[in-house]
Amino acid sequence: MVLAAPRVQGLEPAESLAARLVVIKGFLEPEPMLGAVERQLGALGVCAEVKLGRRRVIRIRDKTVVGFGLRLSGLAPEASIAMQEQGLGGRRRFGCGLLQPSRHPIPADRRPLG
Repeated sequence: MVLAAPRVQGLEPAESLAARLVVIKGFLEPEPMLGAVERQLGALGVCAEVKLGRRRVIRIRDKTVVGFGLRLSGLAPEASIAMQEQGLGGRRRFGCGLLQPSRHPIPADRRPLG
């Protein structure tokens, strides 16, 4: 198998960002996790609508890591770039909390949790 040369692509602002898995230590249930996400966003000065996805569990070596899918919408361009640069939560070196432009915006008739 031959791999292609890597491509470098700059960050672009997007109104909606999503992460497959966001982990915040000690938060294993949806309601407390939602509060923890909102507190972290507030500390970063980011205003967004938050929608938690389904609960996900992964194993890293001998540890079980619990997190949730996450979608942020209604982001200002500066906040979108900042969130893509910084990510959210922990375990980022394992790919958790990395936010990317969402391919599927939240429908207007669906309300986010919280």
